[in-house]
Amino acid sequence: MPPSEMVRRVPIFVSSPSDLLAERAAVGLVLEKLNQLSTIKALYHLEPLLYEYEVLPEQGDFAQMIVDRYMQVQDSYLVICMLWARMGTPFVHPRTGELFQSGTEYEFNTAYQTNLASGKPYLFLYRKTGSAPQADADQKAKVDVFFQQFVGAKPRFKGLYKSFESTSEFEEMLFHHIEKLLSKYLPSPIQPSSDHPMPATVHSTVKIKKAKGNTIISGVNNSTININQKEED
Repeated sequence: MPPSEMVRRVPIFVSSPSDLLAERAAVGLVLEKLNQLSTIKALYHLEPLLYEYEVLPEQGDFAQMIVDRYMQVQDSYLVICMLWARMGTPFVHPRTGELFQSGTEYEFNTAYQTNLASGKPYLFLYRKTGSAPQADADQKAKVDVFFQQFVGAKPRFKGLYKSFESTSEFEEMLFHHIEKLLSKYLPSPIQPSSDHPMPATVHSTVKIKKAKGNTIISGVNNSTININQKEED
């Protein structure tokens, strides 16, 4: 059922390469469950932004540029970025000339820089550590390099990330992370408690064609949050 006009839309952008299909589906399940909580559904509707549903199969431009026309990282309340054993397909931004290792890296970087400048969108980063026996060695190495950018005295990226091994672990983890974020920063009396346990895991029907840790919330501050009305590898 679509949200009423009295309910504020909360867009949640999902970014990941194609080896995390089950986790992408899990995000939608988690948001559906959160939307049923009485403390949320009266005021908010959490809406997943997934390119496979939001973006039309247009031609004549780079895939990431088409994605950008339909769903903007900058206009989201929260960006959920996930990586496992694949980084994705490199591309050069046609306007800036900057090289990105994938659409996922581009979306993460855009969210990170926008967060530093304005305090939003909030940014969660997750790394799947479960076995990926069919992973490409070069792709896996690129993922390792990406996470190495959080290490050292002067890292490129400042923040934390959370690791998980299975889709079910991720689903439960994400439920509690988003509920806690909403209770802390949305202008409403949302209170996470034992009254809101994670509902029983719904087994995803997504078929995967191939084959403990910390959460990033970059630059979070106590400023008032204004939710705007308004991926591919």
